[in-house]
Amino acid sequence: MIKPIFVRILSFLCGVVVSVILMTPFLPDWEPVPYTNVVTYSEEWTDEGLLIRSSFVKNGACFLLSFATLSFADGTPRYVPFSDLDGLEEDFDREEGAQGLNIRVHVDKTQVDYVELRTRHSCAVDEEGTQKVVTEVFSRHESN
Repeated sequence: MIKPIFVRILSFLCGVVVSVILMTPFLPDWEPVPYTNVVTYSEEWTDEGLLIRSSFVKNGACFLLSFATLSFADGTPRYVPFSDLDGLEEDFDREEGAQGLNIRVHVDKTQVDYVELRTRHSCAVDEEGTQKVVTEVFSRHESN
């Protein structure tokens, strides 16, 4: 005997619900995104260090906790100083929307393998304002 169509649909929907419930622990924890669309327009190694000019779009639900520049040599990271060429203070928290970054990282190209720009933001993750700290690599720049 053929089952009515609504019994088949109900069975299918029950199967979907059970599958979702069973898969929930294995779904990724969605991280808030502090910025998107990072584009490096130029990177130039000079005697004074690495000049980097980039653009990005800042998410307004996040605020900057720290910005750091690290050099890596033989797998060993080291914090290195940088200068903001636009005169902004070290951990300046930019407004939401399109932004630019114009810095000089004070490193010697012959002494490093690559340089990373890293950020740490606190981002709202729900309507109640619950915050989550998100650490990201903004960009990576090879010395060779």
